[in-house]
Amino acid sequence: MPLRHRADALAARLPQLEQQALAHTLRIEHGQALAAAQQMLALAERSRSAAQRSRAHALLAYLLTRAEDPATATDHARQAVTLAQTLRGPQRHALLAQAQLRLAGALATTDAPAAAEAAEAAAPVFESLGEPALQSQALRILGLVRLGQADTPAHRAIVEQAIALARRAGDRAAEGRAISTRYQSDMDMAQRLRGLHEALACYIAAGDRQLESGAYHNLSLTYGRLGLYRRAARLIRRSIAMRPDQYQQRPAAAVNPWGIVCILECNAGHEAAAREALAQAQQAHRADPQPEGETMLRWFEPVARLSLDPPSRRIVSELRRGLSPDMPTWIRARLERDIASAQSDLGQHRAALRTARQAVASLQRMVGVSGGGTHSNASVHWPQARAALALGRAAEARQALDNAYAELVKAIATLSDEGLRRSFLHAAEGHTPLLRAWLQMHHAELLRTPD
Repeated sequence: MPLRHRADALAARLPQLEQQALAHTLRIEHGQALAAAQQMLALAERSRSAAQRSRAHALLAYLLTRAEDPATATDHARQAVTLAQTLRGPQRHALLAQAQLRLAGALATTDAPAAAEAAEAAAPVFESLGEPALQSQALRILGLVRLGQADTPAHRAIVEQAIALARRAGDRAAEGRAISTRYQSDMDMAQRLRGLHEALACYIAAGDRQLESGAYHNLSLTYGRLGLYRRAARLIRRSIAMRPDQYQQRPAAAVNPWGIVCILECNAGHEAAAREALAQAQQAHRADPQPEGETMLRWFEPVARLSLDPPSRRIVSELRRGLSPDMPTWIRARLERDIASAQSDLGQHRAALRTARQAVASLQRMVGVSGGGTHSNASVHWPQARAALALGRAAEARQALDNAYAELVKAIATLSDEGLRRSFLHAAEGHTPLLRAWLQMHHAELLRTPD
């Protein structure tokens, strides 16, 4: 075959492999998706075309980000950027913006400032090229980072612009991701539920099984926060069941979801199911030991034992060892809350009060909307009130209870479903004793009638 014909055949084959890889990843067939992308990269290397090599590395970065392997994804994305920077002519701008978008996605969970920088560079290029769907993706990542820094109207507007652009482009998957970014950590439970269900509908319409699985994961956390632990556990198990290929390719990705199942089953009082889920998380970590999995298990294991076994000094020590400087602030607040509760159970009220104050301080450092878990902000204030009451510090207890009650009210301010409201107020972690203590403290005021 003449050289020119071979080049034409190669140029035609590369887009076919790219489409195959993208189709496989929609179906959560990560092994097949990566195989197609690796084949694309090998052919691109043979072509010696910097443009084709950049495109192949960008595709691998995207697939590996979806496979929850951000370190390897970042390596490929950086190679895509470097290759695109060597190009000249109109293709340089499009391929460099594509590479920067994939770099932003890969860095979103590991280096937020660098992710924002890459997304901010890519977004205006996509706008100039008339690519609203890609511009939406870049703005979504930028908005995700900015909302993690501070929940402000300006930062919400970035994500809302991403939603509008995705709708204009008719990209249901991009629309769903932007909607999920906007609402997945909203403190208003009604807004969060509506947003996450809307995102789920977008993913189903787009035929993106992986994003659909992620929506069940996020909904599970939300229903867990509402105290509907059985429903939450069913949803997270459904999410896990959709991803066998992903977990076979990268077992470390299963540590967090199985840990969530464990916590939900603990809260529901299902000891055997909780222990089985914890064993699954531990097995996933043994199969693929990664730093993030180790960090998660340092939290999941003692928290599960705290729920399943009587409080002990040993468990408190294990919980304390789980604290690390690099852990997300929302996990630190939850862990300090659990330590304080265990200390109060052991009668260590002074130590409990010190730890509870640290938990509230961690909560106050969460100025953005980043964060997850099944615990409410109100539950973080409760150990401080409990320890202060035990020590006779009425003023501090009253303030802590008022802060906790304000968080409860804020969370359900627009939640019209009476069943969900009742569940949140009495079934979720720590809310029943919190409300009982608040009512006792304010009993006289509530009974007082105006003159």
